[in-house]
Amino acid sequence: MEVAIVPASAVDIPDLLRVHKSAFKSDQFSNFMLAGRDENVHRNLMKQSIETWLSTHTSQLVKAVADDGNVVGWACWLVKGEDQSQPLMKPEHIRDWPNNVGSAPVLHGERVSTDEPGEYTNHASQLQNDKLKTPAQLVSRQMRNDLMKWEDQMKGRRYYVLQALVTSPHCQRQGVASQMIQWGVDRADAEKISC
Repeated sequence: MEVAIVPASAVDIPDLLRVHKSAFKSDQFSNFMLAGRDENVHRNLMKQSIETWLSTHTSQLVKAVADDGNVVGWACWLVKGEDQSQPLMKPEHIRDWPNNVGSAPVLHGERVSTDEPGEYTNHASQLQNDKLKTPAQLVSRQMRNDLMKWEDQMKGRRYYVLQALVTSPHCQRQGVASQMIQWGVDRADAEKISC
């Protein structure tokens, strides 16, 4: 399925939330992580994330638009690294792509304290001593630790991260997500940075 990959804006938030809700409605991992919480928690967290990504020069939120004008997917690409003082892409580069190719709340957990700098603790004994009460909190802690390890390995380099990727269920397995991924990979290649 061919789609247009174009920048998203604040007016797109209701469509982005609609697509996200339909895409993750039956997602087992999302349901596990949000078990026992108010049904609007996920929507509110996502709305807050989207608003932040749209207002941050180190992120690029794009939408996949079908021939009929409906938004059928979206992705958020973040730029990370040492020098984030300059915008990732100027608006004219986004509008003119592919002819002219020139982050959002990310879970930044606190490093688990250890005796060794740069060492991460994720041992069962540490987790048992934590005041975390649910399996979802334990998984979230481990995900934050894994993210921090990876970010430490990338220190000193500028790189893109695919922060979010969402496709409407009726458009899945038709290449929509692949096109949004390729959109970011092409930009990283053009700027000669990792992704």
